[in-house]
Amino acid sequence: MVHTLYGEIYQAIIITVLEGVTLREMSGLADEQIERAYFKAGELTRVLHDKFKGTYFGRPDCAGKPIEIFHHEDPVYYMQQSILDALNGGKETQCFGLEELRLAEWALDRVDIFEGVVPCAVSWDSSPNNWIVSKKTGEFMGMIDFENMLWGFSVDNFTIMYERYFLNFPQGKNAFFSGYGLDILEEKEVQIKLACIKAGLSGIVWGTRFGDRRSVLLARRMLEELERNIV
Repeated sequence: MVHTLYGEIYQAIIITVLEGVTLREMSGLADEQIERAYFKAGELTRVLHDKFKGTYFGRPDCAGKPIEIFHHEDPVYYMQQSILDALNGGKETQCFGLEELRLAEWALDRVDIFEGVVPCAVSWDSSPNNWIVSKKTGEFMGMIDFENMLWGFSVDNFTIMYERYFLNFPQGKNAFFSGYGLDILEEKEVQIKLACIKAGLSGIVWGTRFGDRRSVLLARRMLEELERNIV
């Protein structure tokens, strides 16, 4: 880290340059090279989760204080309220079908599984679109784009991968969690499903409100996959 800037209308952190291109932009890589990048991203994500712990769920400001009106120290309440907020948004936009409502009910019945979870640093936008690889070798170099970070559930970090990447590249899922720790797929299986339901519902609402058809389609595809396995 080089310098931190503060001002009345801006906050910024200047960091050293990371040369390369995003994994999503890089063409011509063999599957094995892509899997190695997924593995390294999984390793770094685990470091992020293990090293940085918070005291509340929500987004911090530059001083570390909650920036959102809605933040909470109780993990069960935070997850429950997040799902309820998505449901309220769905009612306003009339964008949910019976399948989405059934998944929401299934999730609300199981929010107690988050009892005792400690908030950790989460970058819910972390994906191949923000993973940097070498232009020459395709070697994984690091991660960028952390403006969407917050104190949340570790499983929140995986939802974008389930929504946009794992379905199309299942070997990437195995590589990522091999780096992160495959035990989490069993230990936090239900938590992952609830996080994906929350993200999917929120994605449909957001995409509907802002006319982003792709976001709606991707969120629905993930929820349809979940529904086949749990409802």
